[in-house]
Amino acid sequence: MLGDSIHESLAKRLLAVKALIKMGDIVRAESLLQSVESTVEGTPTEQASPEAGSCEMSRGILSFYKGKNREAIASFLKSRELSDSANDGLHAAAADNSLGNVYARMGQEKRAVRFYTQALKRAKEVFDVVGEGAYQMNIGNFYHQTGQFEEAVEHYCDSLNRFRRIGYRFEITRVLTNLANTHLQMGHVIRAKELVHEAISEAQGKGLLYQEGYAKLVRGDLFAYDGDISEAAISYLSARDLFSRLGYLQEEMLARVGLMRCHVERGDLPVYGREAEGFRKDYPPELVQSVEDELKRVEMAGRFVGNEMAGSQAIDAIRDVLKAERKGGPKERAFLLFMERLAKRKKDLVALNWIAVRLGRWVYAVNEEDKPK
Repeated sequence: MLGDSIHESLAKRLLAVKALIKMGDIVRAESLLQSVESTVEGTPTEQASPEAGSCEMSRGILSFYKGKNREAIASFLKSRELSDSANDGLHAAAADNSLGNVYARMGQEKRAVRFYTQALKRAKEVFDVVGEGAYQMNIGNFYHQTGQFEEAVEHYCDSLNRFRRIGYRFEITRVLTNLANTHLQMGHVIRAKELVHEAISEAQGKGLLYQEGYAKLVRGDLFAYDGDISEAAISYLSARDLFSRLGYLQEEMLARVGLMRCHVERGDLPVYGREAEGFRKDYPPELVQSVEDELKRVEMAGRFVGNEMAGSQAIDAIRDVLKAERKGGPKERAFLLFMERLAKRKKDLVALNWIAVRLGRWVYAVNEEDKPK
């Protein structure tokens, strides 16, 4: 094992790498990680496998953040191998969980569930209650993204119980927010509002600024879903300011995208145009790429509201932007609901009826007497 002082130094630097990745500072994260890797490479493998495993984990997170799935998988597998060789079940579980995240993003559901389940099993074996809660939450996230909302709620509740048992406030607020988001997708708007209010109160009471911002992001989505664009904009603006102060660029971008949707829905196209023009200039290209699909949806909606398309043209454009989304998934549904509100305001019955069918609703009739009985 490395000397204690060197080990502590490496551990701190690896934590700094993860923080830089989270903040979107990819260049500094890459530079610092290379420095740590150089130090670890100068130590015999059998003495430094925990540090080497952590380096591989950080390398995998960096690749995952860049969208390089194959490279991320290779690093996470190597990290797991090194952790297993050091009998380090804690970090081996983290590697399994990360592998689940990659395969979930790639749409390989069976593999994703297998790795998530393995991570949870390992966490239980080493009595890692925080890990158990985190992996249950990630399984819930997976079921949410695949539209299996009942299963998502079940795993979120299991996660919440574990975190409450040990009083882990940081993650309690996150799970409450995820539960709110899932209930929103299930159409349980009142319950979703109760949960997101609880999450915000919990975060504010404990001074958890990141979690407060995350909850306000979901609150914005909730009020947008409910058609209250003013409240949605207030939530997105507050979330943006919090993430900007904390330096979390990815989350700040998501809040700004939410604000752009509000500008489009209000018909404030000049404001939307200025915001959209500055957006790509304000962030590194690799970060913008991570929200490219969201940007395309808002840009398409802006053209629709600006009367650049209508009817069948709008339907073709909606189909095009939904190619990247899972059919029946929460992102598809949220976008269709957004476009439904816009089509109603434009009185575009061709687009509106197509959206209604896609959402599994009755079509909208031109005359009252034509409506289905």
